[in-house]
Amino acid sequence: MYAFIGGKKRPKKTLESAVRAVADGYEGEKAIFDTETGKVYSLSGEPTTILTPSEFQIVTEILGICSICSAANIPFPTKTVSALIGKLSPVLAGPAVRTAAEIYKKLRGKHGNRESERPQSPG
Repeated sequence: MYAFIGGKKRPKKTLESAVRAVADGYEGEKAIFDTETGKVYSLSGEPTTILTPSEFQIVTEILGICSICSAANIPFPTKTVSALIGKLSPVLAGPAVRTAAEIYKKLRGKHGNRESERPQSPG
C-alpha cells in the first residue's frame, strides 16, 4: 500500500494510483510512503530522500558556500565543505568526490585547463 505523508487521502494499492490521486487534487501531501518496503517517493512517483532539519541545514550551508564563492569570486573553502559533507554523512563523501571529478572533467572539457587561474583555498 502507498500511503500519503501529510495528507488526508486514503492509501492506494499502486504507486501510479497514488500519483494520480495527488494529481486529481492536492490536499497538503508531502510525499508518498510504501508501507511494505519503507521507501519514500516524491509526489511525482520518483524515489526520494527525506532530510532531517539538521541535514537540511548542512545541505543549505554547503550550497550557500558554493553560491557565495561563485558569485563573489572568492577562494572556495575545500576543507570546510569536505568537513560539512562528512558531518552530513560519511556515506556521501565517496559519491561527492566522484561527482566532483565528473563535474571537473566536464568543465575542463568545456572551458579548457584553467588551473593556473584558480585561487588557493584558505581551507
